[in-house]
Amino acid sequence: MSDYGGGDDGYDEGGFNDGGIDVYDDEAEPDVYDDDGADGEGQEEDPEREHDGDNIVESGDPSAAAAAKAKNTVAAEKSKKVPNDQRSTTPYMTKYEKARILGTRALQISGNAPVLIDVEGMTDPLEIAQKELREKKIPLVVRRYLPDGFHGGVRSEGKDAPRLALELPTSQTKPDRAPNRVCIYTNHSSNAITYLYRALRSVATMSFETTATIASFGGKLLKLKHQSSSTGTDMALNLYLPPQALKSGAKVPVLFHLSGLTCTGDNCSEKGFFQHGASQRGLAVVYPDTSPRGLKTEGEDDAYDFGSGAGFYVDATKEPWNKGYNMYSYITRELPEALFAHFKELDGSRVSITGHSMGGHGALTLFLKNPGMYKSVSAFAPIANPINAPWGQKAFKGYFGEDQQQKWKEHDATELVKQWKGPLEILIDVGTGDNFYKQKQLLPENFIEAAKEAGNDKGINLRLQPDYDHSYYFMATFADDHVAWAAKHLGV
Repeated sequence: MSDYGGGDDGYDEGGFNDGGIDVYDDEAEPDVYDDDGADGEGQEEDPEREHDGDNIVESGDPSAAAAAKAKNTVAAEKSKKVPNDQRSTTPYMTKYEKARILGTRALQISGNAPVLIDVEGMTDPLEIAQKELREKKIPLVVRRYLPDGFHGGVRSEGKDAPRLALELPTSQTKPDRAPNRVCIYTNHSSNAITYLYRALRSVATMSFETTATIASFGGKLLKLKHQSSSTGTDMALNLYLPPQALKSGAKVPVLFHLSGLTCTGDNCSEKGFFQHGASQRGLAVVYPDTSPRGLKTEGEDDAYDFGSGAGFYVDATKEPWNKGYNMYSYITRELPEALFAHFKELDGSRVSITGHSMGGHGALTLFLKNPGMYKSVSAFAPIANPINAPWGQKAFKGYFGEDQQQKWKEHDATELVKQWKGPLEILIDVGTGDNFYKQKQLLPENFIEAAKEAGNDKGINLRLQPDYDHSYYFMATFADDHVAWAAKHLGV
């Protein structure tokens, strides 16, 4: 089985048969970390550390990996690190990188390796590994080797996760000659093959059903549906492909728009007027849903501001909402992974985000929680300080629990902006005639004040628009400005 699909000598252990599984994808899994600090914050790499051959999975450019390993000193490895600002590859894990990480980690767990998350009754090692990856707890490093031996390393772990357990050399760019074999040095057991096969299946089945195609400003608006592992439901969304994306071989940057309470992906695509500016600038626009649909969780349809249509772009931790209300993981990982795998005209290395109301909260928090994932952020009438707003307090109490105040702060833009390091540019529009602004549901001034206290306010442009309300009339009026804002930061 090659890195790029097809097959060579396969295995037939535990029903393994990789025929028909296309594992090629060059842009898939979001939110991985550079390995400048692969040893952890403030720690020095151990010069005496050696890798156990039984714990290494190799693929990518074989000669580059071999050459790098032949000179495997700390100094040599660090000298071959491509600086972050010079990297030309996507910050997303490839579909196959994800499969190898999940398969390898599942094998570790099956061998009684310590589990790094609350398993919540789960017993399947692969399901546990998938949850560890969602929560950024897998202690693995991916190192992508270029043909010249240089590498750009990325981490699958969070900053507080344990130290490196495994290195996975891979090719960093599409090589002229695709590597022809995956070498699995985890003793070729039937368990190793079975877990790798299941992991491959889990990432190879992410596909979309197109339920409608609508002409719009010279491009195409696609109404899509796919199965989500984050929510456990089918998820619907809209994707606008501008006319520039319809040319053969074209790749266009992407703007995610997160919608507000009660909305679906249809509302903004039909009334927000984003396609006008996107068609001129050559941007694709993704319009996701705002929550899972059809989970039949008790109480999910009782109120407009909690449950269905009100996922608040968080991963719920409180029962029963933690059984599918995982919109944070869906938006930051699963959806972009699936889109960039399926639609090769989308450039996964150039992504921006915007949103309205609850979606403005989502845009701000996802941007601030994931430095480098998005090139820019903007917001229409965002719920900018949810821990002090009735909407946010209700949502966080339900999804996290009243006693989890730290968790609340982790999803509050006003709290997050206090921790931001480096330059910060944000465009925010709020209408002075917005009743929710008057009712203290939005609190943009709190966000600005927190940014000022942290010295992060210089690039934030809060525009109070006279007389405009909270509706799509307001959004449509200023949509071109927000598309232009994203386009500037995306280089188009």
